[in-house]
Amino acid sequence: MKVLVVLQNPYNKGPLQEWHPGRWKREYETSRSGKRLSIALPTSPDVRVHYTNANPKVGDDPKAKFDGQVKHVERALKRVQPDIVLACGKNAEEVVLKVWTGPLVCPTSGLSRTH
Repeated sequence: MKVLVVLQNPYNKGPLQEWHPGRWKREYETSRSGKRLSIALPTSPDVRVHYTNANPKVGDDPKAKFDGQVKHVERALKRVQPDIVLACGKNAEEVVLKVWTGPLVCPTSGLSRTH
């Protein structure tokens, strides 16, 4: 099973000047949100978790907000071809609802769609 986690917005936790997925993922994994999410997600070898953001822009701090970018999320959906999507945050939920009709979990609003 493939899970695509769509996060609200990336922000600069360290000396990140431009978007670099590998570097950002390492920073995210050490953040409070990243640690909480890693506990909540399944760790079975049959489950592959992929991450993307609602927008590729990098904010200066956790309060940075960018509107979701449809093309960015569509590219991630096409690349990953997930079985289920987890949308974390209102911006992520809004953009995912525009482009994904499959199984979806949105903890922010409590939405859970299984079709």
